Amino acid sequence: MYFSTLSTDNNPQNPAKMIRVIFTTIVFMIVSLSANAQLEVKQSPHSPEETMAMLKEIITEKGLTIFSEVDHAEQAQQVGMELHSVGILSFGDPKVGTILMQADPHVAIELPLKIMVFERNGRTMMGYTDPETYSEKYNLEGQEEILKKMHNLLEEMVETVVNN
Repeated sequence: MYFSTLSTDNNPQNPAKMIRVIFTTIVFMIVSLSANAQLEVKQSPHSPEETMAMLKEIITEKGLTIFSEVDHAEQAQQVGMELHSVGILSFGDPKVGTILMQADPHVAIELPLKIMVFERNGRTMMGYTDPETYSEKYNLEGQEEILKKMHNLLEEMVETVVNN
């Protein structure tokens, strides 16, 4: 048994060891499920290209900075592989991001904000991680208002694309 090689106790019937293994498995399952639940996905009535253009226009109109645009399908094509349309825009307001990173530098892994546009079964989809979930992973006590505003911004952007 693999787990028996992790300690000097080679008894696979050891109840304490089994409890640790079961507990660890449950924790990993919960973390995996919660990670998947945090992705908000909405269908766009537009093509991926139109959707991406609309999002860029909205971001610019709101006075936010577009830090990067990644076209994963183009990157795949450059290495001789095929991938349905998948693009990511990273954007935000450095002042807002700085406030969050001052509270907890670990939140930097989530910033700047990102929204992806991708094709699934012939439909254009938009997806993003809800910033309000950051408070579950990082020490952002007192930053709830900022996280709510970020949540509202992403929700408004997606709804604008859906309704136009």
